Amino acid sequence: MLFALLSLCAPALAQANPPERVFVSELQPLDKETAGMAALLSTYLTDQLNSWPEITALTADDAPDFGDDSAWVYLQSCPPGQAVGCAWVVADAVGASYAIGGTVEAVDDGRRVVLSILDVEGAREAVSFSMNVGIGDDQALASGVASLLLAVMRGEEGLEEDIRGLGAEQQETRAIDKDLVAKQLAQLAADEGDDLDTRSDRQIDRKTYTMDDLADEMDSDAMKPWERLDMTPGEYLQYKNSGLSVPDWRDLAAGKKFQVIVRLGGGLASGAFGTHYYGHYAIDAATGDIPEVYAWEARTGSSAVLGGLWAGFGVLPILSVEAGAGYASGAYDVEMHQQVVGTEFLPKPGDRYAANNLWFGGRAVAAFFPTRRIHPVAAGGVLFARSSALDRHVLPAPGSELPVFSNASTLLAQGIGGVEVTLPDPIDRFGMDLYAFVPVGVVIGGRTLSTYQDGGGALTDVIQPTDAPLFSGGLEVGISVRALGGARGGSQFDRFDTGL
Repeated sequence: MLFALLSLCAPALAQANPPERVFVSELQPLDKETAGMAALLSTYLTDQLNSWPEITALTADDAPDFGDDSAWVYLQSCPPGQAVGCAWVVADAVGASYAIGGTVEAVDDGRRVVLSILDVEGAREAVSFSMNVGIGDDQALASGVASLLLAVMRGEEGLEEDIRGLGAEQQETRAIDKDLVAKQLAQLAADEGDDLDTRSDRQIDRKTYTMDDLADEMDSDAMKPWERLDMTPGEYLQYKNSGLSVPDWRDLAAGKKFQVIVRLGGGLASGAFGTHYYGHYAIDAATGDIPEVYAWEARTGSSAVLGGLWAGFGVLPILSVEAGAGYASGAYDVEMHQQVVGTEFLPKPGDRYAANNLWFGGRAVAAFFPTRRIHPVAAGGVLFARSSALDRHVLPAPGSELPVFSNASTLLAQGIGGVEVTLPDPIDRFGMDLYAFVPVGVVIGGRTLSTYQDGGGALTDVIQPTDAPLFSGGLEVGISVRALGGARGGSQFDRFDTGL
């Protein structure tokens, strides 16, 4: 039966034409049980095609490298559901006119093979079908597929589906002998003893790669797959369950290393962001002399609205160092009292002004699990906030001898917890993250209290300063942009939409 099938297409191509270059992609196994068959069937297909003078069969060994990876690694790392797209990419790079790609999956009564014959120049599927294959039928299937390819090569327009998804204008093609293709499909099904589905449900459920699977690989005498990909077993486990290609996974795994990071953020805080100025002086009504002056300026508790810009550099996949500057609001309370010597002191209410805090900071930020979209964050650093001075708001009364202190300030040591969320494509092409941080700080320095005393014995009911709040807390939210290094980018598979 197969002999009749092969002879049907033998005269289809004239020997005067040069052989057609056909790329045979190693079929993608959807489970570990079919890994051996996928490789074997690919070999049978290559050998069968090379037996025809009209065809030159090419494999991944004939293709150029893709970045730092060989074409073989590129195909092995093809994301689930993208077997056709991967085959087209490599076939196009090797200059093939046609390509064969697909998947193999274990089913109850054997193995389910889904194959596509691709018209590379037209960037479309010429024929796609699926069928169950029993043990020992691999060579017969390869022979039948080779004959089907010869039928397709008699024309380039058939059961087509644009696999680029780019909206490009299709090249002019010759009409296919659809009757012949249909006959070949029917014959192939008859030879294999199975009902052949030319447009099967093309949704693939990605299976989870477990620790048991990893243990089985470790017990094998064969070269370990993570060694071929230059990964550790743990990295390989993450990669297998990521649904990404090796280049894309490595890009994500590189995290922030050597990246330039810019954050624009803002939020709320509560802590030592306020300032209180107290000035009290005595005056001799008879002489006009100032026998005593007492003043202080202290940091006080205040809520604040913060905003600023951070710039950093990734030193490790999960670690970046950042420096920032910005603005924080606050309250500036002012009390100025005059007391006439020998009279009862009658204090008057103070005034409150909106303070301007300029802040500067540095921190180390660790964002864990770089291959995931959501990254828990732990960070630590310092923040220095300097308040506006008294003369920015009000001046002491002339002749009062009340001092104007240097700007009050606070130095905080901060511990930070939070989360980063990498934005999905297409924004992700620019390396952007949303983030929310919760900083908790403790005062470790700064000009938190300044005092002045001149003279004595004339003032009564003097108010003493209180200590600045020791702890602070808040919320910072914003967006970060990453560039250079291994910045995340959209996968080249985003161009394909085969539905497989």
